[in-house]
Amino acid sequence: MNWRGLTDRVWWGDLANGMTVMIPPHLLQGLQEAKPKELAEIEILGAGSGLYWPQLKTDIALSGLLAKIFRINASPSGSKRVEAKASPKAKRAA
Repeated sequence: MNWRGLTDRVWWGDLANGMTVMIPPHLLQGLQEAKPKELAEIEILGAGSGLYWPQLKTDIALSGLLAKIFRINASPSGSKRVEAKASPKAKRAA
């Protein structure tokens, strides 16, 4: 992950496949009540694979976050399948 912007309101960066990801921190577990000053002190882990907030003692792994967003499931053969989450409206229409 190549992080291009980290603010207290949104983080954004580019994945290796060219996709740009924007993440609002207030939606993530452990960061909902964080103050802007606490969010401002952030460390990038590894080659951009995670984020850590020392004041909050909270870290986020990019792989886990993307797996939740896109519901990535490993098949028995070891390959991965990506499923987009359907909105409740789309589910009712199906």
